[in-house]
Amino acid sequence: MKKSLLLAVCLAGVFTFTENAQAFELSAPSLNNLKSITTPAAAPQKSDVKFDPSGTIGQINTKLYNIDSTVQNAYISLFSALLSKEDFNKYKAELDAIKTNKNLSETEKRAKLAQVATDTSAILAKEEKQAEISQNLKELSEAKRTEYINALTNLTSASMQYMELAAECKSLATSISTNPAMAVSLAFELKQVKDTAALLKSNLKSIKNVTTQVIAINKANGIDVKLPETQAGKTKKIDIQL
Repeated sequence: MKKSLLLAVCLAGVFTFTENAQAFELSAPSLNNLKSITTPAAAPQKSDVKFDPSGTIGQINTKLYNIDSTVQNAYISLFSALLSKEDFNKYKAELDAIKTNKNLSETEKRAKLAQVATDTSAILAKEEKQAEISQNLKELSEAKRTEYINALTNLTSASMQYMELAAECKSLATSISTNPAMAVSLAFELKQVKDTAALLKSNLKSIKNVTTQVIAINKANGIDVKLPETQAGKTKKIDIQL
């Protein structure tokens, strides 16, 4: 019963995505509320559960990590093209500090990397940076320009792949709600569910912030990038709840 309740708490919430390639929205359960329910009163022991690729949640997390790697590479390509050398080096230093921090779990590292991208995207919106950004774009080589466009396209595709993962989570939640005994076989994987929801949230937030800024920059500099679409402008709600 406790395991079923924990899963219900972790998965309860609503993910709302707009399938427009240029924008999407996300609403999710308050992580502070989750922490208050799932964190013991005593100081918690640090735990970094190894993901099992053969398991149900493990498969979702494996896909999530693979997508996240593509997203991180796209951020590097975009920021290297748009930021000054000083700002880009600062961004890279923050990434390196996170990646080499042995006190962080893999999930924590990836969440922090997403936050760094979100914070760095704010630089792209600064009015005093626009002339510099425009000049950086003009000086891109043909190869770098192609890399820049591909990076933005990859971010858009990644957001769609995250939608698919949310749908998989919904399917899993539905299966468990109709078959509570299934929670027993997933006892080990239940520990990973909250991390999955949190990482999906932080990744989507960073993609939204970065793509919003880059698209605005492209428009201001007369750069037209045809981004992949599903059903443009249509909102798709994915309810993950028991």
